[in-house]
Amino acid sequence: MSFRLKTILGIALIEGVLLLLLVYTSVDYLRKSNEAEILKRAQSTAVLLAAAAKDAVLSTDLSTLEALVDEVARETQVRYVEIYGDERVLVSRGDLTGHQEAYDDEAARHDLVAVEASITESGYHFGKVEIGLDTLALSSFIKDASLRILSIAALEMVLVALFSWGLGYLLSRNLLQLRDASAGLLSGDPHVPLPVRGNDEIARTAQAFNEMVQRVEQRTSALEEANTRLAAILETATDGYVLMDTQGVLKEVNPAVSRLFGYDASELIGANVAVLMPADIARLHQSYLDRFLAEGDARVLGSGREVVARRKNGEEFPIELHVSLIEMAGERLFLGLIEDLSEEKRHEAEIKRNESILVATLDASRDAFVTIDMAGRVQEFNDAATQMFGYRREEALGELLEELIIPLEYQAGHRAGLEHFKATGEGPVLNRQVELSACRKDGSVLPVELTVIPVKLDDEMLFASFLRDISERKQRENELKAAKIQAEAGSKAKSRFLATMSHEIRSPLNAVLGSVTLLLESGLGKEQRLYANTAREAGTALLSTINDILDFSKIEAGQMVLEQRSFEPDKLVAQVLQILAPKAQEKGIQLASFINRNVPQHLIGDGQRLRQVLHNLVDNAIKFSSRGTVSVQMWIPDNHQERVQLCFRVQDQGIGMSRRAQKKLFSEFSQVHDGSNTSYKGSGLGLAICAELLKMMDGGIEVESTPGVGTCFSGHATLAISEEETIHFWHLPEHPRVLLLYPVEEVASLIKKQYAQYGVECLWIGNVTDFQDIARVSGRFMLIMIDDSCLMSLDARQCRLLREGYLFEDGNMVALVAGVRPEVQSMLDALGIKHQVNKPLSRAMLLELISTMPDEDAGSKLIKPDFSHLDGKTVLLAEDSPANQLVARSLLEREGMRVDVANNGQEACAMALDGSYDLILMDVRMPIKDGLQASKEILAVRPDYTILAMTANVFKEELDACIEAGMKDVIPKPISRDELLKRLAGWLPTEAAVDVTEPDIDLSTLLNEKVITELEDALGHQSVARMVQVFWQETEARLETMEQRWQEGDLRRLEDEAHTLKSSSGSFGAQTLYERVRVLEEKARSGKPEGIRPLMDEIRTLAAHTFDAMAARFK
Repeated sequence: MSFRLKTILGIALIEGVLLLLLVYTSVDYLRKSNEAEILKRAQSTAVLLAAAAKDAVLSTDLSTLEALVDEVARETQVRYVEIYGDERVLVSRGDLTGHQEAYDDEAARHDLVAVEASITESGYHFGKVEIGLDTLALSSFIKDASLRILSIAALEMVLVALFSWGLGYLLSRNLLQLRDASAGLLSGDPHVPLPVRGNDEIARTAQAFNEMVQRVEQRTSALEEANTRLAAILETATDGYVLMDTQGVLKEVNPAVSRLFGYDASELIGANVAVLMPADIARLHQSYLDRFLAEGDARVLGSGREVVARRKNGEEFPIELHVSLIEMAGERLFLGLIEDLSEEKRHEAEIKRNESILVATLDASRDAFVTIDMAGRVQEFNDAATQMFGYRREEALGELLEELIIPLEYQAGHRAGLEHFKATGEGPVLNRQVELSACRKDGSVLPVELTVIPVKLDDEMLFASFLRDISERKQRENELKAAKIQAEAGSKAKSRFLATMSHEIRSPLNAVLGSVTLLLESGLGKEQRLYANTAREAGTALLSTINDILDFSKIEAGQMVLEQRSFEPDKLVAQVLQILAPKAQEKGIQLASFINRNVPQHLIGDGQRLRQVLHNLVDNAIKFSSRGTVSVQMWIPDNHQERVQLCFRVQDQGIGMSRRAQKKLFSEFSQVHDGSNTSYKGSGLGLAICAELLKMMDGGIEVESTPGVGTCFSGHATLAISEEETIHFWHLPEHPRVLLLYPVEEVASLIKKQYAQYGVECLWIGNVTDFQDIARVSGRFMLIMIDDSCLMSLDARQCRLLREGYLFEDGNMVALVAGVRPEVQSMLDALGIKHQVNKPLSRAMLLELISTMPDEDAGSKLIKPDFSHLDGKTVLLAEDSPANQLVARSLLEREGMRVDVANNGQEACAMALDGSYDLILMDVRMPIKDGLQASKEILAVRPDYTILAMTANVFKEELDACIEAGMKDVIPKPISRDELLKRLAGWLPTEAAVDVTEPDIDLSTLLNEKVITELEDALGHQSVARMVQVFWQETEARLETMEQRWQEGDLRRLEDEAHTLKSSSGSFGAQTLYERVRVLEEKARSGKPEGIRPLMDEIRTLAAHTFDAMAARFK
């Protein structure tokens, strides 16, 4: 019988018993309650009737009694009614036959309920009333009710049976699944997880079963994997194993045994283990087995022993055998593990051989080998040690090392080192080479090179020391030091030679170039001017060669020192191109530049040396080009931080060079092109110097070139960001447009690229005829730039049409001119073009052309320097060379200066102390007394003198000596007229600077309204007003500090204060104050006090007017 059927029958039986009990109890309760109700009704009726009939019975009023009886008898359930009086029936109604039966028959009594009620009065019994009620209807009701209840119970049992069957199915279904899964698991079928529904006991049982099966599977898988792994290990193991019974019969072997002994597994299974052993070993093995079987002696079990085995081919070899006793299925078996010792034995033999060789090597080594223990006692002392130190091996072994070879001054350190190693396991001389002294047996000392290696042998720590006699090496080192000293002396001699040659060449060259300059300024004929220009070019080339040689000598000697000063990269590029513009113009080469907007206005580094690099590269590009464009581009990568990498590129369209030539390009005295071709003359040092200079700036240089196409030099230098103000006030109009008429696309593209970075739209056309193309040229422009090469294609009418059709009313038309050419000026006058700009164009020039406010700095580039304030100044010229005297005197007197000449330092001292001069020009090398000594003597008495050195020696030592002697500046020979006058103009104050008392201030230009408006847009009017108050308070305090610094004579700190005031003034739009403080900063930086006092007074007054203007602006 199934579990489901048992469940259904059990539930049905329980349900039936409970229903029968419930039906019986219910029917019985229903019958009794109805009978009690009928009886109660009958008694009530009898009592009421007795009360009603009381008077009639007493009066024997039968008619009344009959009427009452009839009334009662009409009730449906009243079978009979009797009224007695004095024990006789007075009145009766109904079926009186049932009355007697009710008393005689038990069944009748169940169908009838009879009650009586006494009629009493004052305690006397007068009669009674009997009433019989029929109960047949009640019995019928009880039977019907019982039948209905039994029917409902039967139906309920049927439904319960059905529901039980369904519930049993639901409950037993999971059990059946559990049974099927268990059966499947036993039969090895793959397990399918039981579905888990709900959270009852069966669901938890199913879940537990799943987990159990999963763990069983995991363990089974692990066991299978372990068995597989074990089988694989045994199958692939290099060591063999055999399984044999107590009779020595082999039951199982692994492949390693087959490989090891040369048998197939089939040959070994069933054979006696004796086949794997030599006869004597086999007999010994059999005796062990017999003893074990007879006595249980297991001495050979559980331990490994070395024995000799035999292969199938009869070869014997050593093995290590481990035998263990195991029981499998009640059978006792022996497991033997076999390890081939052949390789190990060979290795041991090799080690012994190597040890023998090592011992022999140590004995034969020229290096002493000494081993000591932790106590410092000698454990090994080879033959080289005996020869080096004079001790026999027997004398040294067991002795303290410090007593044998360690000098007295090292013995304490030796003992301390041993103790330190004992405590920490470390030592200062371990595993490294050190040089020290050692003692021989005879007491002599020799230098040795010592290497100590700690060696741990079992539990013993030893120190293996190798000592090499370095007496010969020390002797060679001393010889090398002497050679080095001699080489340095030679280098110094070379430097002295170069200094002397520099002086001896530069001094006459100064006279040559000065004389040629004076000739060119005089009225020469055409042929004479040609000869003079040729002489100047030759002298300049010679000077360039000398400078290259001196620079390379400085770099080679490590004497080149880079300055760290603030400079402006864009101005540097512009100056290089302006200087080389005439040379490029002669060859018809265009020059162009592009300075990325991310290049700061100021950087810290050696701007002069960077200018030298760019000048050399651009000069070479012009030299090796006969057409096209030479361009310079400069930018900074986006990933710069505190130090920036200033990158530049110089590109030309010249003759180019081959890859082979590029490899030797940066070598000294290297000339890529044919040395016999004089078109490309030079020293061959320029690019080598450029490479070394950039390397000193943590940068480098590379070249890419294609023959016949051109060359591109790319370089970079690592520089610092200056703290100076980097904001330049370019006041550009909104949506500016520029029209460029230029025939060279390369130059035009760089101009467009430069303008684009500042939001300026630049339209380029290559020739005049394109003006007629309405589709290309439309709208109006702030600026029209026309290259001078296009002027011949224009006439006055076309220029007027251009001005009227394309130019705004306040716009400008500008001609781009190469050099000063009278014919171009007359052409511009004819065309009605009033403005011209000299090429090449710089970033500042391009932006200034469309700026709404002129920039003094940008404009100053095109203005010839004014040296008029030098007129009337008195200068003492100390120079021993008559030729140089003539040249320098003529250059100075042409500017209106009065010049006195001293022929040596002694005359210079006398004339300087007796007279009064605005400035002294002092040659350094002069007879009787040199310029350095003369300057010291003059300044000791007259410290107010400004002395400038003139020297042909440009080495750092002499330049430093000039500054130490008190000279303010150094002018290198040969002297350039412009450079000389520029230096003098810088050190001699202008009259205007001295006479400034109360400046005439233009109040309308005090504030830069654009800057202030930008601040208000960004921060709000009220915030800027509060910030201006703070700025003014800070300015007042800073002016007081500047006054204090001036009184102290501390021009360097005055420069710092001026720099800070300049920055804050520019930030708040105090334009005029910014410009004047900038002048003060430059004067303080020069170290010259002349003109600073009146300028500070002007700045204080200007600051007050500026604040008044700001107060009115923000009221």
